[in-house]
Amino acid sequence: MATNGLNLVYAIKDGAGISIEDVDSGSKCGCFCPACGEPLVAKKGTKVMHHFAHHSGSTCEYGYETSLHLMAKDILSRTKKITIPAVYVEFPDSDRSPQLYRAAQEIAIDRVVLEARYDNFIPDIALYVGSKVLFVEIYVTHAIDSSKLERLKREGISTIEINLSKKDRMITEQELRDILLKVSDEKTWKYNVIADKIATKIYTLSELKNLDDGIYVNNCPVKSWLFGKNINADFVNDCRECAFCYKYFFTHEEEGDIIRSLLCAGKERIAEIEDVNIPTEKRLPKRNAEIEAWKNNRIDKRICPLCGARLINRCSRYGCFLGCKNYPRCTFMAYRDAETGQRKMKV
Repeated sequence: MATNGLNLVYAIKDGAGISIEDVDSGSKCGCFCPACGEPLVAKKGTKVMHHFAHHSGSTCEYGYETSLHLMAKDILSRTKKITIPAVYVEFPDSDRSPQLYRAAQEIAIDRVVLEARYDNFIPDIALYVGSKVLFVEIYVTHAIDSSKLERLKREGISTIEINLSKKDRMITEQELRDILLKVSDEKTWKYNVIADKIATKIYTLSELKNLDDGIYVNNCPVKSWLFGKNINADFVNDCRECAFCYKYFFTHEEEGDIIRSLLCAGKERIAEIEDVNIPTEKRLPKRNAEIEAWKNNRIDKRICPLCGARLINRCSRYGCFLGCKNYPRCTFMAYRDAETGQRKMKV
């Protein structure tokens, strides 16, 4: 979006930011462009939106965007607060939906700094909250590029982007105030340290599983856990829908061959992001109980929990049982223990 056609609603006067609504009309307003420093004229008629124009009649490439930075800084400095977006943990290269870690919330701000160098960065706005710093970038013409995003990740600096690129008119002070202080679609995380740490921890606890023939995973820990036997998993029918699959179809080289792989957290039983904070000795029984309930629910519905086919009544010299219709391809069976009456399963 070109911004040199958008007029300013915020300017510099006596070394501080000021809104168009707070100055007298005309060239005697005593205001200057926050980008180029040229004197401004306050235009406050009845037919158009109040705005500043350059006294010379020229246009300023960065004037509008810089005025938004100044306006945002003043709003945040006065209110000492901001509503930060909800934090979602995302898992690219998988079918998993983003998982909500924390809802949007209002936080208090200790200090607001505008366009000052922070190590190797010059953020639009830096917010200091206790011992932590949070960047706010206002996107009008240039979004955060991949190079800058990688540097933010390396430095571990959470960054919010306010996307105003689709606005085809000037943003008023009240509109920007609402974006900053309320939940807003224009305000999103470009990078969040907490979300990144959770995803990284899950990846670290996961196993690298190679796909044989690009399709099968040997010794699937989920099937092993379910039925006490190591069974190959089919990527399409098993892994993609599995609660423990976090990343797939990335490649690496082994002895000159390109191998397709996935990351599986089945061995550690990590199905949700909250699982990373549950001790192993509590997490395993919890997930075991859930799976046991799931298996029994499938069997009650006469569905094979191993392959999804229908379970039918069968009998042998050892007694009657529920067997898979896909036998002998699938050898799953469920039966009642003669002494205890408890359901048992076998493959």
